[in-house]
Amino acid sequence: MAGLVHHHESEDKVEKKKRLLKRGPTIQVENQVSRSDVTGEEKGIVKNVTYPANVRVDNHVRNQISALQNLGLGTSAKDIVKSLVAERVEQLDSATAKRYQEMVDILEQMDAYKQTEKSQKGKH
Repeated sequence: MAGLVHHHESEDKVEKKKRLLKRGPTIQVENQVSRSDVTGEEKGIVKNVTYPANVRVDNHVRNQISALQNLGLGTSAKDIVKSLVAERVEQLDSATAKRYQEMVDILEQMDAYKQTEKSQKGKH
């Protein structure tokens, strides 16, 4: 039975195999950074928020988006819609593009405000 594993080795051999960890010097933090310093959030006010949303379309539009996706023009329906919107925005004249961007900014601010309200309700 020379080829068998001996699980009952003496505890002295096991003790010799263990290496103790050597502790280095204690590290002290010089400058503490808060989450708001990194993300730009100030006192619970959210400036930018992303969450899932649905856009209602009929089955024909959905099928067209799926066909574009199957052709490899995007990895998801989100990618396809995003690229189509970007192409359309590029075609706008400068005055309309400015109005478009102002509207998007207002809608983004509304989303951030709603998210801030939700987070503040959860705290109370």
